[in-house]
Amino acid sequence: KQMRDKTLSLLYNYDAFVSMIYKEVSYEEILKRNNQRNTTLSNKKIEEMLLKWEVPTSDEAHEVIFCIDNTTPKLKKRI
Repeated sequence: KQMRDKTLSLLYNYDAFVSMIYKEVSYEEILKRNNQRNTTLSNKKIEEMLLKWEVPTSDEAHEVIFCIDNTTPKLKKRI
């Protein structure tokens, strides 16, 4: 959340309209994807990061969209 707060603060300083999309996949899928990538990031490190992870709250942005279990809501096009 701390990293999100820094980014959001910068955006709000420029009066940006902020849409946040939270995409959640299963723990097994996270590890599977990590193993398929060419990376030095270990599964152990990912597990440590997951323990610190905080799901966004609806008051962090003008619009927060939650996509859980491979659901993808229809998004409105903005200009």
